[in-house]
Amino acid sequence: ITVLQRGSILAEGPYAEVSKDPRVMEAYMGTVDAELQGAH
Repeated sequence: ITVLQRGSILAEGPYAEVSKDPRVMEAYMGTVDAELQGAH
């Protein structure tokens, strides 16, 4: 599969590999730091 972020290829390959890519996880799921910044 190919994962795009803002029009550029972020990751490409078999699902098993791409789904574990930290960049893909951050782009689609966010990070703990990003979640905490929005918390009030």
